[in-house]
Amino acid sequence: METCAYAPIREAMIAALQICTSGLSAKDYDLACESLECFEEDFSEGDTVAMIADAALFLRPPSARGRRMRKRPIDRLTPKAFKDADPLVAAIGAKLPLAVFSMFEVEAVSISGEIKLRDLLDDDRVLKGMDLSLAKCARAGMLIAGRFVDVGQWHIAFGIIVTLKKSEMLAISLGLSVFDDLESKREALCPLVYHARIHGAPLALTAVSPLIEFIAAAVDAGAIDVDEALAGFAGQAGPLLFDGPWRICFRFKDGDAWDVEIVDYH
Repeated sequence: METCAYAPIREAMIAALQICTSGLSAKDYDLACESLECFEEDFSEGDTVAMIADAALFLRPPSARGRRMRKRPIDRLTPKAFKDADPLVAAIGAKLPLAVFSMFEVEAVSISGEIKLRDLLDDDRVLKGMDLSLAKCARAGMLIAGRFVDVGQWHIAFGIIVTLKKSEMLAISLGLSVFDDLESKREALCPLVYHARIHGAPLALTAVSPLIEFIAAAVDAGAIDVDEALAGFAGQAGPLLFDGPWRICFRFKDGDAWDVEIVDYH
């Protein structure tokens, strides 16, 4: 795609997303609503509707055991969606399936709208973003979650940007550690963040739930010896603490269940 000004690219991306969204089926929306635990009344909120539509496009339907991984709606729609579209819209639309949802740290912001980002899920890979709205409120050190697509000159945000606390970023990193590959982490991150924001749930606690379940399953399977774990706690006045700019507190609750508290000091 040839070098182009930001405004036409942004308009083309919005048009491409609208074309794709218009092709979503009721089944696609049902899967997104099930994943985000949304109901009909939730469609009255603009931000919620945008998150549901984004999830409907990019969530991968569950596959039956032994079958090949199923395509996401965005993969199904894009090959035929832009046959009659403007060339720039078609060019942007073809790139949409490659968009990534991740956690980012803002490293620098310019008055032109360019934003230097570090992808915290991908070994701190540096991206050159471009978003006039985000640039107005972004600052160095700011943590965000969102979906970006590479259009050649820049990575462009889809418009749904969720700001994160340091404690939430750390909790998400811990929670996603149960996944072995980057793609699985990205696919788990989107519904995690959207669900917490839609329902006002504590993102930090929700994020570490898979890790707690993983530890609990390991204990139940005998992979972690309960007596040794308890002995490790015996020399402490309280629960196991990891201190820093934030505190992660692991404790046994009711004798056999894990409880976690993450406190952000900033």
